[in-house]
Amino acid sequence: GNLGGGSSYEEAEDVADRIFRKYEKDGDDEDGDGEDVDSDKSNYEAMLYKPLGITLIEVPKCGVYVQAVTEGSARDAGVKRGDRIVATSSTVGGQMWEKNTLEGVLAAVQSGTMLGKSMRFRFERDEVLSSIVGFNNSDEDMSRVDLQRAISSVETARVRVKDTATETFELTLPIPGRDMRKLLNGDIFNGDMPYGLHLVQFPDDKQGSRVEVFEVMEGGTAAQSGLLRKGDRVIATQSSIGDMMWSKRTIEGISTAVRTRMGPSVRLKFERTVDLGSWEDDSHDFLESGPEDMAGYFATGGAAVGVASRSRAAGGDSVTGAGLNTSTLATSLSILPANSKRNWAAIQDVRKFHDRQARLWPPHLSLLKPFVRAEAFLDASQALHDALQEVQPFSIKMRLETFEFHSRCIMVWLVPEEESLPQIESLQKMCRDVFPQCGRRPEFMNFVPHLTLGQFETVKEANTLMGLVQERFEGFTIDVNHLYLLSRPDKGSQSVQQVRVLLGRKRKSLDQVFKEYADLRRTGADLTNTTTSSVLLERCCFDVMAMGRNKDVEGIQTLVREMQAGCVEMDQKFLNLLMLALVKSDRSDLAVDYFQEMTAITNQEDGGWVFTGEHPPTSDSEGEAKSDSGRSMTPSSFIRPVQPNVQCFTTMMKALGRTGRVEHAFTLLDYMVGNAHAPNIRTINTLLEASVRNRELSRAQRLFATLKGEFGEGFEQFLSPESEEGVRIAIKPSEVSFNIMVNGYARQKKPDKAFKMLMEMRKAGCRPDRITYTTLVKACVTAGQMARAENLIEDMREMEIPPDRFCYNLILGGLAKQLRWKEAFDVLNAMEDHDKVQPDLFSYSYLVSACVRAKKIKAAERAMAMMNDAGIMPNVRVYSTLMAGYGSAGKFFEAQKLMADMQQRRIKPNEYTFSSLTEAFINAGMMDEAVAVLDKMSKAGWSEDPVVKTLGLRVLVGRGDFEGAFETLEAIKEMAASKTRRGMSALVVPYNAIVEGAVGAGRRDVGVRALRAMMGDGVPPNRKTNLLLAQEKGLSGAERVEWLLEVIRVMREHRFTPMGPLYTEIIDAALRADDAETAALQVKDRAAYLYSVSRLDGEEAGRLEERVINIMKLDVNGSWFDDTVRTGRVGSTASQGTFSDEWDSEPNDWRNSFMGAEGRR
Repeated sequence: GNLGGGSSYEEAEDVADRIFRKYEKDGDDEDGDGEDVDSDKSNYEAMLYKPLGITLIEVPKCGVYVQAVTEGSARDAGVKRGDRIVATSSTVGGQMWEKNTLEGVLAAVQSGTMLGKSMRFRFERDEVLSSIVGFNNSDEDMSRVDLQRAISSVETARVRVKDTATETFELTLPIPGRDMRKLLNGDIFNGDMPYGLHLVQFPDDKQGSRVEVFEVMEGGTAAQSGLLRKGDRVIATQSSIGDMMWSKRTIEGISTAVRTRMGPSVRLKFERTVDLGSWEDDSHDFLESGPEDMAGYFATGGAAVGVASRSRAAGGDSVTGAGLNTSTLATSLSILPANSKRNWAAIQDVRKFHDRQARLWPPHLSLLKPFVRAEAFLDASQALHDALQEVQPFSIKMRLETFEFHSRCIMVWLVPEEESLPQIESLQKMCRDVFPQCGRRPEFMNFVPHLTLGQFETVKEANTLMGLVQERFEGFTIDVNHLYLLSRPDKGSQSVQQVRVLLGRKRKSLDQVFKEYADLRRTGADLTNTTTSSVLLERCCFDVMAMGRNKDVEGIQTLVREMQAGCVEMDQKFLNLLMLALVKSDRSDLAVDYFQEMTAITNQEDGGWVFTGEHPPTSDSEGEAKSDSGRSMTPSSFIRPVQPNVQCFTTMMKALGRTGRVEHAFTLLDYMVGNAHAPNIRTINTLLEASVRNRELSRAQRLFATLKGEFGEGFEQFLSPESEEGVRIAIKPSEVSFNIMVNGYARQKKPDKAFKMLMEMRKAGCRPDRITYTTLVKACVTAGQMARAENLIEDMREMEIPPDRFCYNLILGGLAKQLRWKEAFDVLNAMEDHDKVQPDLFSYSYLVSACVRAKKIKAAERAMAMMNDAGIMPNVRVYSTLMAGYGSAGKFFEAQKLMADMQQRRIKPNEYTFSSLTEAFINAGMMDEAVAVLDKMSKAGWSEDPVVKTLGLRVLVGRGDFEGAFETLEAIKEMAASKTRRGMSALVVPYNAIVEGAVGAGRRDVGVRALRAMMGDGVPPNRKTNLLLAQEKGLSGAERVEWLLEVIRVMREHRFTPMGPLYTEIIDAALRADDAETAALQVKDRAAYLYSVSRLDGEEAGRLEERVINIMKLDVNGSWFDDTVRTGRVGSTASQGTFSDEWDSEPNDWRNSFMGAEGRR
């Protein structure tokens, strides 16, 4: 059946895949049956004796392999890693016995080497596998490649590159009851009736001869079945008596068998070569890779040529023909040196030091730039397919050359040799004919194919580099097998999107292969575990994973529909990958539907699961089933339900968890155990993850508690639910189990419990890994315990677990939230200097954010400069963050310069960027410029939200139009009312803007009006509101005291408590006006909780209170003055009296007595 292993972009698989392509490229597959891909396997025998010096490993379904070779007879005999033991000699005699298990090999070795005897081994060597796992490879040492993964990848590649398969089927023909003379004497297979079957005999080098169907005549009995076609081969006929089948290779033999058949009918066995099409190395979806990520451009990209285009036609995203008629400099059609790791490395070793584009684009030779926009890539790739059908892969010989771009820019290029130039120019012209609007116009600039290595200021520098690398690029060639459509989705992004087009291969779409499969099924052929089934399912597995990575749900559904229409029976591997792809595409509901549909295991109303023995019944009048997600299902497409394995059940539990159906996931575990499916630790971890994800930490804790087992202490085993037979499964927890629980406590902001889990993890004998520590760092950062998080970095170093970039970014993000910008710089430096971890875009983004939040604009500019020096281009978010800093500081000139820099780098500003620029103009008092930016935002089609409206309100306030500001405020209130309660609380910002403008303009009446309206709308004044009202500087003396008392009175009338800024300001103003009584009353009000003083104002409040106490101690009467009407102390019952007892104590003791009460509150 399907070979195991990953259909992913692992390096071993890519290497194997490329190696197998030589059979198609070089024509080594002589008979076209795809079988010659196994020709790299060969057997040899070796006599071995003690010590053998080999390490063995058993690979399920594959055999026993040599994992390593050390000192011993095996090394002397030339045994290599990756060789498979086929057979061993018997203990007595020279007979060889096949061995497929490790147990069998060990038993044979033990008995065969007794008394120092030697024994004979038969090994199988796969040259392809050997080249991957580290031997017969002169380029580099790849011995660290995992052997089991490499074996799986090689066998998977072998399946994929098969383009034909041979399948057999039988057909019953009736023997006519009349005109027996013709049957006995005539040529019964010349096309005449009654059979109407014309057979032709051909010579065959391997079997002497073969008989093929040349024509099937209408009206004949052979045509009635509709199953035979031209090219089918007759290989056997039924015996005269009985049901035995006899091989036949001649027409005479077939005719004789039919004539002598004793019975009403005769069965003929046919052989058919199924054209499976080529394994496509194109990509019909977007693949993302870093500009320096070599493996990303080696990877294969999908087999479903027809499926991709049909998925768009069926409702997926598509681009009209007009989309192919535009162009942009942000994309290109290019050739990449992606067929040789050595070539790629040679180019990149130079580019990373001398080419300023090295961290933005992969090494490439542009054919067309500008090219079509990225959203038209899929249609463009199809257009290139159609136009380049006859273009075969070719190679380009390259040489070094310099080019003077201008006086201070000398380019070093790799350019084609003269002999290669016509091919590349011809290819470029064909591409330009498809997209005439793309590329440089020939009448203005000739096409000069080149691959840039670097830029230099002087010719001398350029020539120096050429001299240093001349030998490296001697005889340098680039294989052109693909064209790459390249785009960077965001100019600040570190990833490159690619769509690839394969040159020169005849393609057969996957839906045609499905039709071939369906036709064979109609013949009654059993295709289970056949080459056709294996190849088809392997290609479908690859495609469904590729679509899942790109979240192409429509493509996945289209592929499944095509498989259903072709009656392709899904297997466990495909079902599992299908569900994983849908989970990755955020459509776990569809994954749940497909599991129930394909396995006939359905969820009941009581939450339990049951196998119905048939596909889900239909629920509508037309007999079409509807899933829980509303998707139509076609149960008739499947003959037999898929019997899920533990991986399928586990993925189903993951999907249930993602849809919030945690209870159903746990009941599925009961069903699984009750039907003799043993869960593994991955199953349990999936349930733990589902519980944590859905914030059901208590459920996760109960499940995790069972991991302790029933006997003894410590984490020993998980005991599954008991089956009907009274059997339970014991499972040992893994590091992942603990990491999930640590993450659960981190999400709940419970770092202490997370650290306790770390101790339990060590008790269980599980070693904490990077994920463990990173999750603990996350727990500390979430709880605001930054010192504890930084200490974890030291612990990781002691444990020899190097902190990675993600771990550092968590700390930088936490420091940014706490405005600790200096420490953020220290962490970034330690990141590079101590742990040799290169900061990325997020690292610098957090650093800039920390500086901006702390209002340290110069430091933010320094962080941005460091980012540019590191070769990392800021994205729109980083630019907008710095722009916000300029905006809050009113630095309009710097903001404009930053906007110009964004435009130069072709980074499109967003609403946040423009809002920050507007704020810069407003804070600088440049209202006309602010209005111009707001108008530009409106013309760009950005909808006016409360933030943009607030900016407009601030402009009106800045112009002194307070009535217009209040009108705009009403519009903002309407917008906020349609949102959540949080939206209403955000109204404090526009209210504060009016208060700030009114107080600044000396319009205290407007300020009080805004304050009353604010509290009337239920919007609580925040600390900034109090600070703005307290900062009214146009008054002094008693007038200032009266103003502050009025503000306090208004707040208390609306049942709001004045905050620290008003408290400290009223005391200070009263003391400056020689009004100690008013100051003393405020101190007493605070003791009665009529003020709310935070830590930010606590120190200043304490200093002023001490002054008041000292002044009152000098008062002759030592009295407090009651003035409830004047200060608006609502509900106060204080009356005039003496405090002689208090004056006898120390002032600080007196203050601490009521400050203690404040603290207890």
